Amino acid sequence: MLDTFRRRAETWSLNKRFLIIGGLVILLSMTLVGSWITSRIAGNAVAGAGSATALFMDSFITPLAQELDTADVLSIGPIRALDELIASPSLQGRVVSIRIWKPGAILAYSSDETGLGRKAEPREDMLRAFDGTVAATLVDSIHDGPARIPAGQPLLEVYSPIRANWTGKIIAVAEVYEAATRLQAGIRRTIMEGWIAVLAVTAAIGASLFGIVANGSRTIERQRAALQEKVEQGQSMLAEIDRLRQRSMRASGKVSDILEARMRQVSADLHDGPAQLLGLVALRLDSLATLDDPQARRAEIAVMEGALAEALQEIRHVCRGLSLPDLQAVQLNDIPDQIISLHERRTGVVVEKDIAVASRPVPHAVKTCLYRFIQEGLNNAHRHAPGAAVRVTCRLAGDRLEARIANGATRDLPPAPPRESTGLGLTGLKERIESLGGQFGFELAGQGAAVLTMDLDLSGEAFHA
Repeated sequence: MLDTFRRRAETWSLNKRFLIIGGLVILLSMTLVGSWITSRIAGNAVAGAGSATALFMDSFITPLAQELDTADVLSIGPIRALDELIASPSLQGRVVSIRIWKPGAILAYSSDETGLGRKAEPREDMLRAFDGTVAATLVDSIHDGPARIPAGQPLLEVYSPIRANWTGKIIAVAEVYEAATRLQAGIRRTIMEGWIAVLAVTAAIGASLFGIVANGSRTIERQRAALQEKVEQGQSMLAEIDRLRQRSMRASGKVSDILEARMRQVSADLHDGPAQLLGLVALRLDSLATLDDPQARRAEIAVMEGALAEALQEIRHVCRGLSLPDLQAVQLNDIPDQIISLHERRTGVVVEKDIAVASRPVPHAVKTCLYRFIQEGLNNAHRHAPGAAVRVTCRLAGDRLEARIANGATRDLPPAPPRESTGLGLTGLKERIESLGGQFGFELAGQGAAVLTMDLDLSGEAFHA
């Protein structure tokens, strides 16, 4: 949402930007300044009224509370004097309640309740008064007292320290509740006047700034129109230059990709084709030494000769710069059956298969990748788990080509002896698949059991042959 607002704001004129964004900033500033000023006005008014009340009541209460320097509660004489003082015409209707607290929040006198000598939880304002500070607050009820005042009547709560006459030590704190209807009305009136003044000053500042911005906006618009004409003249040339640059970059990238892909292809083709066939011949040589039947030996030699001839043919194709085998005229759905049949003829092993691939035009790289995947998986299963059941699954669902080769563990036959690795088997196959944006998986269990998986997404434009 912020990006959308920013893009839309970029199309606005300077006048409109200032009117909306500047207006919001000015309005926020006015609100903050006005709130701070009015809060200061209210706070100072309450503090001033509290100081006046404390000074006024101190002249009556302090002389009557001097005995609290040694006593916890007032005696009957000062109590009656304070009661008569509150009931006097000068204070009646003005002072609602008076309490006197000893240090430790012990109630020494109360005009509106009994329970002298009880201990209460000290409040923050009371503690400030015991530290020598007059604390005043506007409240709507007497704290921890009888609700005998009309609902909604504001009160000024004042905590004032009472000091000993000769030593100046704080011997008690007076808690006075004074009717504050007039005080509250005066604060509201002053706050309203303060807001009017802040609004007027803010409006004057905003109008002055808008006039300056409007004049600057007109100048900018004239200059923008003059520059726009010159920019449009060069746009066609810049567009042509950009098209040529993009074509050059794509051509350079394709050349680099083709060279790298060709090098990987030659390396993988040499291993996946001739090297696999030579490995098959090497396996046959191991078993040839144990054969005593001349006919079986001739049959074994015939298989090896065929493999060697096919390896030689593949090497010749690679040397001519061709992918092996020639899959240009082969449909995608025919590739799994072709390589499985070839493997069965070479090894005599029957391969279980579950093929569900429809005919679909795909690039030659995809055909080669599928061919090499099945070839590598079958050869590895025959080499590392001879005699084990092998199953090939290949499906094309929509734009996703999935292939899976799984072989079981060897049972009666010993595992094949380890051979030196060329480093191009599964690593080269993984690189071939991932170069096409696919995913390669390999899971190995005990006694040669393994699962090889491939997953290719053919939805990209590069896979539409």
